[in-house]
Amino acid sequence: MHFKKLSMHGFKSFAEPVNIEFDKGITCIVGPNGSGKSNISDALRWVLGEQSPKMLRGGKMDEVIFAGTDTRKSRGMAEVNLVIDNSDKMLPIDFSEVSITRRMYRSGESEYFINNSQCRLRDIRELIMDTGIGVDGYSIIGQGKISEIINGKADTRREIFEEAAGIVKYRSKKAETERKLENTNGNLVRVNDIISELESRVEPLKEEARKAKEYKEISEKYRNNEINVILKNIETTHKQNVIYKNDIDDTTILADENEKKLEEIESKIRQNKKRMDELDEEDQLERERMMNASYELNELKNSIKIDTEKISSLKQSCSLFMDEVKSLTERIVREEASQKSMETKKDELQNRFEAIQRSEKELSDKIRDEHNTEKTKTSEFDSYRDALYELSMKVSSKKAEHDGLKNMLDTLKNRRDMLNEELETGESAENLKSKLIEAEREFEEAKRGNEDAANAVISCKKQQYQLKSKEDALIKKYEIARAGLNEEKTKKNMLEQLESSYEGYNYAVRYIMKESNVRGLYGTVGDLISVPRGYETAIETALGARMQNIICDSNQSANMAVRSLKVKKAGRLTFLPVNSMKVSPRRFHEALAGEPGFIGIAADCIEYDNRYRSVIEYLLGNIVIVKTLEDAISVSKQYMGFRFVTLEGESINPSGAITGGAYKSNNNAGILERKNRLNSVDKIIYDFDKDLKEIEKELARVRDDIALNEENLLKCEEFAHKSDIRKFGAETKFNSIKEKNLEYAEIIVKRNNEKNRLDEEIRRTEQLLFDTFKEKENAEIKIEDIRKITEILVDDIDAVRKTLVSLNGRMTEIKIELEAVRGQKNNLENLISGTNTHIQDLKKELETKNNNIKNALAEQETLNFHISGTQQAIEMSELKKSNQGNRLSDIKQEKADLSKAYDLLLSQKESVDKTLYTHKSRMYDIELKLRSGETRIEDWKNKIWEDFEIAYLEALEIREPAFNLNEGIKLSRSMKNDLRELGNVNLNAIEEYDEVKKRYDFLLAQRKDLDEAILSLRSIIQDTDNLIRANFRASFNAISRNFADIFTELFNGGKAEIRMDSSDDILEADIEIVVQPPGKKLQNMNLLSGGEKTMTAMALVFAVLKAKPTPFCILDEVEAALDEANIDRFADYLKNLSNIQFVLVTHQKVTMQHANVLFGVTMPEKGVSKVISLKLADADKFEENEYKQ
Repeated sequence: MHFKKLSMHGFKSFAEPVNIEFDKGITCIVGPNGSGKSNISDALRWVLGEQSPKMLRGGKMDEVIFAGTDTRKSRGMAEVNLVIDNSDKMLPIDFSEVSITRRMYRSGESEYFINNSQCRLRDIRELIMDTGIGVDGYSIIGQGKISEIINGKADTRREIFEEAAGIVKYRSKKAETERKLENTNGNLVRVNDIISELESRVEPLKEEARKAKEYKEISEKYRNNEINVILKNIETTHKQNVIYKNDIDDTTILADENEKKLEEIESKIRQNKKRMDELDEEDQLERERMMNASYELNELKNSIKIDTEKISSLKQSCSLFMDEVKSLTERIVREEASQKSMETKKDELQNRFEAIQRSEKELSDKIRDEHNTEKTKTSEFDSYRDALYELSMKVSSKKAEHDGLKNMLDTLKNRRDMLNEELETGESAENLKSKLIEAEREFEEAKRGNEDAANAVISCKKQQYQLKSKEDALIKKYEIARAGLNEEKTKKNMLEQLESSYEGYNYAVRYIMKESNVRGLYGTVGDLISVPRGYETAIETALGARMQNIICDSNQSANMAVRSLKVKKAGRLTFLPVNSMKVSPRRFHEALAGEPGFIGIAADCIEYDNRYRSVIEYLLGNIVIVKTLEDAISVSKQYMGFRFVTLEGESINPSGAITGGAYKSNNNAGILERKNRLNSVDKIIYDFDKDLKEIEKELARVRDDIALNEENLLKCEEFAHKSDIRKFGAETKFNSIKEKNLEYAEIIVKRNNEKNRLDEEIRRTEQLLFDTFKEKENAEIKIEDIRKITEILVDDIDAVRKTLVSLNGRMTEIKIELEAVRGQKNNLENLISGTNTHIQDLKKELETKNNNIKNALAEQETLNFHISGTQQAIEMSELKKSNQGNRLSDIKQEKADLSKAYDLLLSQKESVDKTLYTHKSRMYDIELKLRSGETRIEDWKNKIWEDFEIAYLEALEIREPAFNLNEGIKLSRSMKNDLRELGNVNLNAIEEYDEVKKRYDFLLAQRKDLDEAILSLRSIIQDTDNLIRANFRASFNAISRNFADIFTELFNGGKAEIRMDSSDDILEADIEIVVQPPGKKLQNMNLLSGGEKTMTAMALVFAVLKAKPTPFCILDEVEAALDEANIDRFADYLKNLSNIQFVLVTHQKVTMQHANVLFGVTMPEKGVSKVISLKLADADKFEENEYKQ
């Protein structure tokens, strides 16, 4: 047995369908980090039944479905298919090829298939059990598994040994047998409990039968007496209510008169308060005005005082300003005299400075003339020197050029001779041209064939993409429809279960409808009516607890049902006999139908069987359905005797009591709505079924088209591949001949052109050689003439430079003297300027002081005028303050008068209030008594129905006209005591006794069968246990021997052993690994290096594989910690296990060199993996390119 093919679609990073065909030997899967290599081992683990997301390197199981990228949408399904060659019949199934498929949808549903037949996960696990390729076996060694083998718990290590021993299936069978034994023991315990219970019930049933008849007689008398007590109470309360209504009318008239008096008094009080508020505002305003006048008077007096002080200060300032003016005038006279003296000295220095400047100018002109002469001579000398240099360079250049041209001429002549020889030899141009035409024809034919094949492939792929898209859309549509169908079926099952179990009904209803055998029961009121959508809450409120009443055919059926409830103590119920229900004619006002919010009489708003009409009329004939509570309140005041119920469940009783709000939970809530939902769910399920069948037909057609198109695509791709090869060969041949032809033509043209160019170059070079020689001779003659002229110019320049030295010395002396006079002149100018500025500042200060004196005198005059005006204002303010005081006295008197009148009105209002309160309190007390009486009457009527299961009108028929209430109450107490003394009574004791005895005998026989089954199961468990121990011991010894040998071979020496602790039970003993690498002491596994741990773990894996070979083994980067030498030993040992098909996920190039087949995993598109098959020669190149990416 070996693995043939692995197919993945939508699994993790493999968004597109991927097929990997496995060969025998070693297969390597390579690729860069993150490319999706380990997803292949995860796919194998998943398809073989892995249920732990953690083992698949995830958090949730639905993470195995492709999650999408920035450019791709997520998949709705992941599917992995594994094809196994079973020609050796290692798998217990009668097929030479086994296909295992696992599929998971985004909704969380999973499907499993064996050879395209749907199965359970358990079937797959049983198929591969004890073959070593299960998820708990040793055929899949994933990342981290090596460290678990070495460092993990003993349980992890033990799993490998148990799988190799082939005891997993026995353990499974043992566990299943133990579960059966546990269930059988549980059944035995329950049977014994029931038998014990029945034994205790048989004898007491006889005594209960005797008491049943006596209890029935007393109960009937008690019932009639209690009904008459209630009817008498209703009659008495009704008479009292009539008296209460008359008292309410009289009290209402008196209250209305007092309310009118109260309104008049309150009107006068409001007028009084309004005038008081006006006077308060006026009083406040006058007081504020008086305060402002006092403040203003004080401000005026303070102003006069401040102005007087300012006048005194101004007089002192004027005296000081006059003294300062005198001092400043004297200083200005002194400064002006000093300024005139300095002006005279300045004129003298200016005359001297101008004389020195004229001498400097004359000398400067002489120096400039000499400089110009020197410059002219020097410039002339430089020009001759440059000319001499250029001529010398030209001579050297021409000489070198002459030598170079001579050598070049010789080279050109030699090259011309060689070209003449080459042109005389070479291949024929006509021969090359005929070969080129033939190759071009072959290439064009191959090109056309390749284009046709490529177009055919593109067409097939395009059609395949369209079909796949259509298939994905149909699958998605199918998944949505199926999820909807399952959801609706779940809803239907739940609703049907709730309906069949009478969920929402009390226990008495569930018992009487499901467990009792009473005949003539039609069902509950809620079951037998159909309510339009939107009316459920209103009808449930209208019926209340009566929705759980049982409709039956007659009083006899009701009586039997009541007896059954009493016998079982199952609770109380109300029964509505159809043949004895008497209902008064419906009281209906025609005008009621036209009232706002009116919907209808409740009995007319529902549907029911006509034979239940009397019951429905009794229950709902006097109840009106309206839209809102406001509508109900409005209508209830006009139409008495009806109960009004709104669509939201509020209600108003005939007595006027209003009920509303909501329950957190209510037994009756949702019973009617549940029935409507069940009807709508059936319609939805029918529609979903119809849609699913249509989708399945369309999906089958599309998949047939896909299969047919895939065959065409394979043929087209094969033809295209051959066409590529043919085109490549023809193109290569054509290009080779074309290049050779072009090269030959170019060579001929180039050689002819080069020969012509050489002839021209030789002629031109000979001419240049002659010209260069003549130019060199002329330059040498000019050099000699220029040398003579430059010698004369050197003597003239020396004479001019001596004269310049003398003139520059005299110029320096004149400049020094000129700078000294300039300094004296500048100092004197600065001194004159400073004196002039000081005089101007003193004059400005003098002007400022004069202005200050004028301003002070003007301010004194202004202050005197202001004082006079302020005194007049003070007199006016005092007069205004006196008038405001008089007005405040008048306001105070008027307020006192109004206060007395207000107190009188309050006294009158209090008196009227007390009288009105007395009338309203009395009216309220009477209304309470009236409402209480009406409520009691309603409660008593309900009590007749709830306690005795008869209607009020029926109760009136058994009323005793001369009934005495006090004697009736005493009689009820006496009969109640008699019933209490009888205790609990079972009316069905005789029938129940027969049933219990029959059941008791049956359970005794069943207990005997269970005892025999327990003995048989214990024997099977013991035999299985012995077989497991024997197999485990043999397998452990074989693995231990193999481990010691393989460890020595892999490490080139050393020792190793596997030990079990001294536990009595070998199936529970811990397994330890002790190793001694070459040259080291015997040590614990945790002290080994990473590479040594890996090699030790692989030695254990190889030992297990050698003891019990598995047909397939995948190793995911297990050799990552090994160096090249150890990888070689690891790979060499793999080859020893030639009967096992190995798949290695690896990064190691050394490992790749040992592979028979190589697959590359790359990620050309971010987040999407692709598998390509590589030739072994290309492995290094692939790995290098991928890691560069």
